[in-house]
Amino acid sequence: MSQVQVLPAVTAFLQRDHGHFINGKMIQADGPTKIDIVNPATEAVISQISLGNHIDVDKAVISAHQAFKTSWAVTTPYERGQKLLKLADLMEKYGEELAQLESLSTGKLINLARHLEVQQSVIFMRYFAGWATKIMGKTMQPSLPSMQGEMYTAFTLRQPVGVVAGIVPWNFSLMIGVWKLASALCTGCTIVLKPSEFASLSLLRLAELSVEAGIPEGVINVVTGDGTTGQCLIESPLVKKVSFIGSVPTGIAIGKLAMSSDLTRVSLELGGKNALAIFEDTNIDEILPRLLMATFVHQGQVCAAPEKFFVHASKYEELVTKLAGALQGMNIGAAMDESSAFGPLSNLPHFNKVKIIWSRSSSAIRLL
Repeated sequence: MSQVQVLPAVTAFLQRDHGHFINGKMIQADGPTKIDIVNPATEAVISQISLGNHIDVDKAVISAHQAFKTSWAVTTPYERGQKLLKLADLMEKYGEELAQLESLSTGKLINLARHLEVQQSVIFMRYFAGWATKIMGKTMQPSLPSMQGEMYTAFTLRQPVGVVAGIVPWNFSLMIGVWKLASALCTGCTIVLKPSEFASLSLLRLAELSVEAGIPEGVINVVTGDGTTGQCLIESPLVKKVSFIGSVPTGIAIGKLAMSSDLTRVSLELGGKNALAIFEDTNIDEILPRLLMATFVHQGQVCAAPEKFFVHASKYEELVTKLAGALQGMNIGAAMDESSAFGPLSNLPHFNKVKIIWSRSSSAIRLL
């Protein structure tokens, strides 16, 4: 057993009275309601976040709008990129803190949190930083009829839209939050992030690091809460773009709400069913390690994980036998144990959903 010791800085962060990150600092929530953050490996409450209401959301959106009109508007593209690069450096510096916060609150294996979530978040941050100076329009000469010998030139100019609402799921909260934050900031937009109520801690910590990176007050805001908090955010008249990753039913509801709220721009990346095909000439021994990784990384709680296998009849028994043997040999354990290969499901609602699916399984289904 190689249990990772929780850093003192992480323990101190968990014990804080968490409000919201608005206008460059943590502030107390308007309402008294708290949401428990539960370690899915132990079922112990390790921290609490605040349930944001419309007053909290209004403060965050106004802060982002003011920053968009003032400090961020006069920040050059080069300077925007440099600040994002500085934030990436700080994420690297405090990477173990961020990884432990993710692991403790979501059940993500600590090695996955370190080497995928945090490291890829740093890479994505630097990628978007590079785009800050490469956003440009086009010029053209349209073929319009000339009345008196005049010539025409047309051009496009790309401009930031304003305040972006980023609604983030629980499976990769830090990394997906970085996608939304960095892509918005490199274009000149400002952002209000609403993380999942099950996975808010790493993004609250990231927001604090943005101050050290020199990002102006109000450019990044984080309001914690549940679906009602997200609804308040989408309905705000100052929000000009909504970006959401999550389930199809929630995405449909968000799309409808955004359209009814002054035709707010919306981007939806929704769940799907991924298929994997195994052909007659497939070498099962060769693909098995990759198949296990793709299917069961983060306990299968990944949008890209294959959920349906289409197997050539000649390979069926070999695949089932070898897959069952490999699964039986997986080390199931705590997320903070470096030797674990499979950890807990991330939260109770998801656990109950899986139990319902399991209970509906036909008796004719062969379990591995």
